[in-house]
Amino acid sequence: MKKLFIICTLLMSLFSSCETENSEDVTQDRIYTSYEILYIQDEDKTIAKALFTFGNGEGTRLQLSEGASITFNNTKIPFNSLLGNYELEMSGLVDSGSFTYKDLEGNTFSNSFTINPISFTKSVPMTIDRSKSYDINWGGSPVGSNDSSVVVTVVPNNLGQSKVFIEADENAETVVLNPTILGEIDPQPGRLYIERKDVLREMESTSAGGVFYGNYRAKSVEVTIK
Repeated sequence: MKKLFIICTLLMSLFSSCETENSEDVTQDRIYTSYEILYIQDEDKTIAKALFTFGNGEGTRLQLSEGASITFNNTKIPFNSLLGNYELEMSGLVDSGSFTYKDLEGNTFSNSFTINPISFTKSVPMTIDRSKSYDINWGGSPVGSNDSSVVVTVVPNNLGQSKVFIEADENAETVVLNPTILGEIDPQPGRLYIERKDVLREMESTSAGGVFYGNYRAKSVEVTIK
């Protein structure tokens, strides 16, 4: 049984900002890099993200000082001062690309990544009986190794009753919706979401290391919860 990957928060509060420091104030070889390619099929857009922190993934967020840079497919990624990271939004599906980071000492780290598609199959239920169990299969490859996972989220009109179901076992091909959890949702309309999350830690980086998240959020479907 592989270790369950803790799902990162998808959305951050628009009313809070992240404190950051300048990258010139820290040792360059201790800058940890986090990259992400996220495709959202409902909006048909891709977001390339880069986050720099000191020491490890939980360290202080860093804004690159003048002389350092980060690009995706040779396009500069803008800094989001509200979230404390770098984000580049692109129309359509961009399922692969290269991040190139240059630090203040002239060191360049280039990494190319690809994200894996996923989709609901024709067997996806349009009506969800809260007293029953459902096997949600998907179109696409099985769950990958390391910290990869497939996540199904039931989002009713009452967003506070949303429920998340995760399958993180390598080679798994099904996410099970448990009636014990479904029973906590009141009868109402909603939507069903499925997202594939692949994690890679082997990459060109400083001695602090880095990580890549490849996330593909498939087109959601309307459901009736009864």
